[in-house]
Amino acid sequence: MAKENQTSSSPSTATRIARTNRGASMGLLNLLKYCVERKFLDAMNLVIPWTEHVP
Repeated sequence: MAKENQTSSSPSTATRIARTNRGASMGLLNLLKYCVERKFLDAMNLVIPWTEHVP
């Protein structure tokens, strides 16, 4: 029984670490996506006025 508790505590730690890593990677992906969207919007803000001046 004690051995069973030992083995069950180790996967929970692994899943906690995996969950933390996944959360961190999702945060980085969201940050990257945000930066890309901001760059895209900035580029559109530069392109749209330029295209409006073109007859």
